[in-house]
Amino acid sequence: MHKAHFYANLWIMRGRFFLTTLLIGLFVTWAFQPLRAADSDRDFSGKWRLDTGASDISSLGQVETNLTVSQGGGGIHCSTGADEWSYALDGT
Repeated sequence: MHKAHFYANLWIMRGRFFLTTLLIGLFVTWAFQPLRAADSDRDFSGKWRLDTGASDISSLGQVETNLTVSQGGGGIHCSTGADEWSYALDGT
């Protein structure tokens, strides 16, 4: 085997290893992304109030300025008095 051929094969194997490692890393990052959303230090529970002075809401018409958020059980529940909605934190 020629020396140049050996180094060319080594370079190709090195590139394949890098690409495989990169793809595995991207897959692991993607697979565990839903777990980050349910992180306990990202709890948005509480009463939220819209700062109308710092917000450009003129094109929205009338908006609610108070929002109540409760987080737990794998989801976020929001309410503005008459309206309520929920978001799942499991990636669905």
